[in-house]
Amino acid sequence: MPCFRRLSIPKGSYRIQLETVRSDQLMPANSAARNDPKIALGTLCSDDDLSRCYGFEIECELLSIIANSAFVSDELLSFHCVEGASLEAQCAQAKRTGASLLLVTRVLAKEDRVEAYLSVIDPWDQRVINNTRLSTGFSGSLSHQMASLVSEAVGAQVIDPINGCVLKKIFRLHPESRIAHLASVFSFMSNQDRSLLPKALAAARSVSQTSAVARALLVDMTRASYCFATDPDIREVVPLADAADDLVEESPNCIWANLALGYAGIANHRQDLIGRAISSAEALSPLGAQMADLNLLKSLHAPAVGTWQSGPETPGNEELSVFDLIRTGYAAVKDSKNDVAHDALSKAHHADVFWVQAFQISALSERGQQHDACRVFKRMKKAHPAVQNYMHRAVSTMIPDADLSCRMSAELDRASQ
Repeated sequence: MPCFRRLSIPKGSYRIQLETVRSDQLMPANSAARNDPKIALGTLCSDDDLSRCYGFEIECELLSIIANSAFVSDELLSFHCVEGASLEAQCAQAKRTGASLLLVTRVLAKEDRVEAYLSVIDPWDQRVINNTRLSTGFSGSLSHQMASLVSEAVGAQVIDPINGCVLKKIFRLHPESRIAHLASVFSFMSNQDRSLLPKALAAARSVSQTSAVARALLVDMTRASYCFATDPDIREVVPLADAADDLVEESPNCIWANLALGYAGIANHRQDLIGRAISSAEALSPLGAQMADLNLLKSLHAPAVGTWQSGPETPGNEELSVFDLIRTGYAAVKDSKNDVAHDALSKAHHADVFWVQAFQISALSERGQQHDACRVFKRMKKAHPAVQNYMHRAVSTMIPDADLSCRMSAELDRASQ
């Protein structure tokens, strides 16, 4: 019977290890019955010592990133390493594990740069589904820094459910899997579309019995449902603070639980919970959308004016996520003199997102541009029918600064006249 390498974390240890197991031992006991997806990981390097050295470093760091993913801890996904000097050999091993996807990191290293690509491959017909260039050059960086940058880029593509290419494919390949059921939650998080909330809430609830990630998302979708008044049975957010706190105690390494705690703290004006959630989430090395979500939480928690600024690392406006745009909008209304944030907010490409419009109205009102504020409100009312029924509740549960929350609510009222 063929044997393979499996990534595991021994009980009582903080270090990952690769163990050799038989193919019939690859999956957790309940995973096959739950139709949880299996993914194979491989690395192919150019035939030189430098590329092989970088390839080994990248593979080790990537395995560490994946091992620390809450999706792996919950067994929503399982990853298995395959070896071989050719794509054909790695595909053959991936097929024997029953993997539906093979992810191959291709590495070509030179003295001052590492070229890396992530190829998403169907191992059954060796078809390349997606090929993503992960790096260009890192002039002056140390070798371990280059390896870390590449492995983090691969990790984001693999385990980011909002911006990564791999999980989006998994959602389509395994629509009945537990992680695919959570796709509607991540869709809501990515665009804040109120109409998605009932489905997102039901999806999180359906998986919550078997997944700490789903329980954390259920708390957050309950908060969002209260915020946008989509479920008449959800009448308060106070219990969510204790629920999220219990989740973090149960699963301290689940970043989704820590983010849920932070936003429950925002909704309940609990600065102690927000600060604790931020500290814990930072220690879990978030990637991709998780990092953007954490940065938003940090901005909402920041007591000082001028905590947001554009810099060389700030992406162009068309690349900003909803999390980044909300953070930008908050900076603009927090500091009416922040011209950079005001300019970015005025050009926001997610123009019909409630939060973007609410911040635009407030920022325009603060600058005496009431006619423009009223124009944005008309657009808001068209995009969000009955918005006047929930806009004050939304602002009060998202803006921890009580004075700013009251001011924004008043400015929304004036714009609605």
